[in-house]
Amino acid sequence: MVTPTGTRTAQSEPSPRITTVILTPTFKLIFLGVLGITVLSMLLSCYLLASAPRSVETTALMNAFMSIFKLGFGALIGLMGGKAVQ
Repeated sequence: MVTPTGTRTAQSEPSPRITTVILTPTFKLIFLGVLGITVLSMLLSCYLLASAPRSVETTALMNAFMSIFKLGFGALIGLMGGKAVQ
């Protein structure tokens, strides 16, 4: 707060708010599990794209791995966002 004489009082400075996010072992397990499945599905999809001959089955499997990757990425963003607002 500023007084009429132009000096500041201690009330004008808001104290910085420091928050600590606590990661429980359950959260870490779920996060690492989702991260592992997400990375594995992306690697398998890239492997199929690079080495396997193109067929209907290969394309369907690659699309399935890419869908798993997209879902996993969304889950990771949701987990991090949920922890950020706690």
